[in-house]
Amino acid sequence: MELAAAYVTYEELHAERIRQVLQGGGVPCRLRSMRVAGYGGLSFGPLGEIRVLVPPPYVAKAKRLIAQAIADGVLWHCGAPVEAE
Repeated sequence: MELAAAYVTYEELHAERIRQVLQGGGVPCRLRSMRVAGYGGLSFGPLGEIRVLVPPPYVAKAKRLIAQAIADGVLWHCGAPVEAE
């Protein structure tokens, strides 16, 4: 199944909360850590990313749900939506 990145964060707990929010809103998603074994302290830049991946038809809905959850205080602002490539 093809997946597209909807959001990128550097915090594992934040990524997990996003996954819960999306799944609760009916959006299937997966998390993909770009961290490399042996670089445990690296938590910035491309090698520190945790990508929130969703099927392409759900990208807009995922971004809306994440933005609403941040506005409601359910999530904190710790990352960024991925712009269309």
